[in-house]
Amino acid sequence: EKILRIASAVTAVSSEYLDYYKNQIGNKPSAVFYLGTDTQYFDQVSENSEPDCISRNIFMLGNGQTSRFVLMAARAVQHTPGIKLIVAGLKEKTATLKKTIFKENLERIELLDWLDQKSLKQMMPKMDAGLIWADPNSKIAFPNRAFSYFAAGLPVVNNIRGGDLEKCIKDNNLGFTTRETNEKSLVEGISYCLAQFPLSERKRIQ
Repeated sequence: EKILRIASAVTAVSSEYLDYYKNQIGNKPSAVFYLGTDTQYFDQVSENSEPDCISRNIFMLGNGQTSRFVLMAARAVQHTPGIKLIVAGLKEKTATLKKTIFKENLERIELLDWLDQKSLKQMMPKMDAGLIWADPNSKIAFPNRAFSYFAAGLPVVNNIRGGDLEKCIKDNNLGFTTRETNEKSLVEGISYCLAQFPLSERKRIQ
């Protein structure tokens, strides 16, 4: 046998993660993509994170491919009084989505133009829940953003079913996986997380 490369680190990854990269870049990947997050850089969930029962914040880390799901989430929030949706990471899609949200007169939606990693990790523990709302048939069935939500002590509302993320959430009581990808199911998931995860549960997650 011939050693081609010695690993500098070893970590556990989901089965879907391995299958995805095998399908996308062949059986001999030239790189291993980072899966996880730097938990030590997140602010701790504290008494200041206790909700005031007047305004609750749902946080969504998105990307350029999640714009239509951001709009679905924004419309769902209109059916949940006192809930604000804050979205980061949309990159060049931010300006277009802002125009659509204004045109549809959607309230309590904030799209962040840009946020550095330090500010992001300080802000996230002050939220009330994290949202993974994407293509339910995504080949990546355990999005990396889930680790960021957990590191911030946030229960997760997730719509990707049948994979390791759904099992992780269920086995460890880390949030709610919806039955379908629609506004009604999202409202159900948000309501569940806000009711079932007080400050003590947030600290347990983190």
